[in-house]
This record gives sequence, structure tokens and C-alpha cells, in this order.
Amino acid sequence: MTKQNNIFATSFVLAILLLCTSSSRASEDLQRVLEVLENPPQAFNFEGTFIYLAGDKKEVLKISRIDDGDNFAERLTALTGNASQVIRTNRGVWYYFPEKNEGYFHHTHENSRFTQKSLVSNIDYLKKFYDLKYHGSSRVAGRLADHISFYSKDNYRYGCDLWLDSKTGLTLRSDLLTTEKSIIDSYMFVEVDFLNPVQEVEISPSLFGEDFVWEFDDIAYGGIEKSSTNWSVLRVPDGFRIVKSIRAKAGENDPYYEHLTVSDELTNVSVSIHRAEDINASSFVGFVQIGGVNVYGRMLNDYHIKVVGEAPLKTIQMIGDSISQSVVLN
Repeated sequence: MTKQNNIFATSFVLAILLLCTSSSRASEDLQRVLEVLENPPQAFNFEGTFIYLAGDKKEVLKISRIDDGDNFAERLTALTGNASQVIRTNRGVWYYFPEKNEGYFHHTHENSRFTQKSLVSNIDYLKKFYDLKYHGSSRVAGRLADHISFYSKDNYRYGCDLWLDSKTGLTLRSDLLTTEKSIIDSYMFVEVDFLNPVQEVEISPSLFGEDFVWEFDDIAYGGIEKSSTNWSVLRVPDGFRIVKSIRAKAGENDPYYEHLTVSDELTNVSVSIHRAEDINASSFVGFVQIGGVNVYGRMLNDYHIKVVGEAPLKTIQMIGDSISQSVVLN
């Protein structure tokens, strides 16, 4: 073997060794990030300011949050645009619109993208449908953050880039991505302070008026009835399945409706099924997109079906069009 060939062979071996070492280190770093997510600090209290971007839309919001690992409460206040405030707890979400003297309550069925602990327990399942990668660390809001990604392996789910605080696992930045890795929407903290404890006044509503007109949705009056569902989804993309079914009602004297959650353990799709006679005759039919959220409404015999989720329209429509009723609800 010539000297030139020896040099080439040696360089090739060194390159392979470097690649293997880099891959091994990335795997170790990813495991470290997952361990932080699985075992976050018990006192997870913070306040901060973040920017939300979706197309031409730009909003700046302030957040205060108390989280002991089992229960949480948070307040989001819009610092730009129309005055508004959101209070979110384990029970549900309160929306305050002081300029209109209106309020709205929605019961919480799923967690938001602020919570990533659930990713850890489902990581092996998620790897079937997403490429999980570690991209190194960088600074976000003045704090060291680990950059990981879930890139979709098909066209039926979005992917995401996440920058997670290295000490707490808090998502400091999140980009929702198309299958071509174009950004659909994004939020990023520009400042964040971890506190213990956050004062109660920082969580309570500050834009509340006694003359507010309130609208309630879902189970505002209590009365969740967990049950086996009379409805099924006959066709879903690989990995999606019904993970929860409940019967709920909008008010104390209102009729029950059915709510299904269809999920691949990262992407949640919400399905609400009402009797047409129980809701407004002009209920939404068709499609609408709000940021990364797609909404699809349709009629099925005497029922109105609404499907909502941070997923491609083809996924939302597939789920909505394949809803089937096996037994008529009483």
C-alpha cells in the first residue's frame, strides 16, 4: 500500500471513529435530557415573558406559573394587541376579555405543549413515527437549553423543535414544523425567572369585571361520566388511537355530548359529538386553520362532529370522516 493510500485509510478510520464518538455523545446527551424531563424539580414555579409567532401574527405574553408536579395554576396576560388574560389550572381554562366584558370557560381534556414529562414514558412508541434527535445546546432567555427535535416520518403529523431548559426541562422555545420542516408557529421565552413561591396575586385574574357575561363549555358544572364510547374512528393514520372517551355537558341542565381524544402520544386530536337538536342550527361545517390548529366540522345524520388538533388537515379530515356510531345514545 502506498504512503498516500495509508494516509487516506488512516483519515477514513479517524473520521469513522469521530462519527461514532459524536453519535454516542449525542445519545448520552439525549438520555440526560430525558432524565431531566422525567424527574423535574418539585418546586416548578416561574414567571416570564415569551413571544408567539404564527404567520404575520405576533404576540407578546407574560406568564406566571405554580407547579408542584401534580397540580398547576398559571396566568397568561397579553402585553400587545387587545387586552386579554387566561387562567389555566388542572380543572380548566378561564378566558377574560375585559374590552368586551366577556369571559369563557373551557374544561381541560389534555395538557399543552408546556408539559413534556409525558413524552418520556411514551418515547419508544413515539420513535415509530418520529425521528428523535439531539442537536446540542444553546442559550434561550439567558439560560442554557438543550435542543431536541421530533421530526415526523410521514405526512400525517407535524414535527417540532424544542429547546428545553437544562436544569428544569421547561420548554423555553418550541417550533411546530411541517413535514418539510417549515415553521408553522413558534413561541420563545425572552426572559424567565424561577421563583419559590410565586405569590397568589400573580396567578389570580387581574382583568376581571363583575359585569362580565360568561359562556361555559364542556363540563363546567362537573359531572364527567367516564364510559366506554358508542362511537368509533374507523380509519386513522398509523400510530393514532382513541386514548380517552368521556360524556360531558355544557351546563347543569344541558344534555350530554361525547368527547373523544385521538392521539399518537405526542399529537392530540379532539373530537366533540353533539346531537344536532341540542346545539345551534348554524354549527360550523367545513374547515378553518388558526396558527397550527386545524378545525373540521361536519354533520352525520342527526349529529354534529367537530374535530380540532395541531395536525395536518388531511389527518383532521380523515378522523372526522371516519367517525361511526355503533349504538344510538340515549
